[in-house]
Amino acid sequence: ISYPELFAGGSLQAGTPGHNSNGFMDGFNIFYNHLFIDKTPEQWGDLFRNTNPNYSGQLPKAVIFYGTEDQKLDPRYAFEKIEQFTNIHGTDQIADREEDFRTSKRYTYNDNSGNPVVVFYQLLGMTHGTTVDPCEGSPCAPDQGGNADDDYVFDYDIWSSYYSAQFWGILGPQPLSVTITSPENGATVADTITVSAQAQSDIAPVETVKFFVADDTEAACTFTAEPYTCDIDTNDYTDGITEIRATAESTSESAEDAIEITVRN
Repeated sequence: ISYPELFAGGSLQAGTPGHNSNGFMDGFNIFYNHLFIDKTPEQWGDLFRNTNPNYSGQLPKAVIFYGTEDQKLDPRYAFEKIEQFTNIHGTDQIADREEDFRTSKRYTYNDNSGNPVVVFYQLLGMTHGTTVDPCEGSPCAPDQGGNADDDYVFDYDIWSSYYSAQFWGILGPQPLSVTITSPENGATVADTITVSAQAQSDIAPVETVKFFVADDTEAACTFTAEPYTCDIDTNDYTDGITEIRATAESTSESAEDAIEITVRN
């Protein structure tokens, strides 16, 4: 936030709000002693405005990735960051959209014109670091990449670099894709579950999304508009590993995603 004339936005991997510390000891205590500094949204915003008193250009956007079990920094700083950036944009701190997305809760905050200015991926159970989604087979999905072999890099099924670029709108036109966002691949489930998916295309409008279970050829649910959420009674299926598939179609494309769950009733 110190150079809004140079940066249209940022990808914030953990960290604290801009201008959070007042010198070396604050920084030391924030990182090593879990010091938490709480300010109001207005106070956070003022740190930006006071640093850039004559700035009147485009305001920076932010995509935030933060683990709920961060052992280096207090995870509450994620919400302090949200307060800072939403205040800079003159909007409130209530998410306009909240959804389960793979291993995270994803929150989207829009400005007063309805444009997303902050997206927050709250990575459930992740410690201090960043998230990737390495491709282990071929072909790879467009949103797969990264290497989890290094310190503070974790395979949490979300490639932060890709979703940062997507938020900034620099990926170019993207083909149709469908992604099952919950439950997680490998989850153990019972009774009735809610299966959710996202589908999007920059080439043609999404026309239908369907869900299939096991070897069923008849869709468990069919949708022609969002949200794509399907309630499935797992009592109708044999205990053990079961596949759930989501398919999407547009006027000119088709796509599919699949996960495996373990049914135990």
